[in-house]
Amino acid sequence: EKDTIEAIPFFNEKDSNELINSHNFYYLTGTDIKTRDYENIGFFSITTVIDRNTHLVKASPQNTEKKELNALKKGKDRCLIKLAHEIRKSGGNGVINLEINYFLNGLGGSSFQIVASGIGVKIKE
Repeated sequence: EKDTIEAIPFFNEKDSNELINSHNFYYLTGTDIKTRDYENIGFFSITTVIDRNTHLVKASPQNTEKKELNALKKGKDRCLIKLAHEIRKSGGNGVINLEINYFLNGLGGSSFQIVASGIGVKIKE
């Protein structure tokens, strides 16, 4: 009987950053945009839920942890892209006071919830 090694895909931070930054959208964690004039559009919040492996016995806890971390990173990217899309639909091109929060949901933490929220703005060019 041979042991098999499960390959966990590498999460490419560079690709993730390029994906997020390819939308020509401003993501700001603060509220101070001194050098730019902008219009406040309103508060926006997007939630993404990711199912979690809750088996009691895990063959490889390290691999499970890597998979869950990759899923959280991809979920964060999806949340940011959805947030940008919703703000764009309302005429905005940025978000200020951006917050990203992570939660465990369900009985025994059966899923992760990722919430991205902030104030949608139209930054004047």
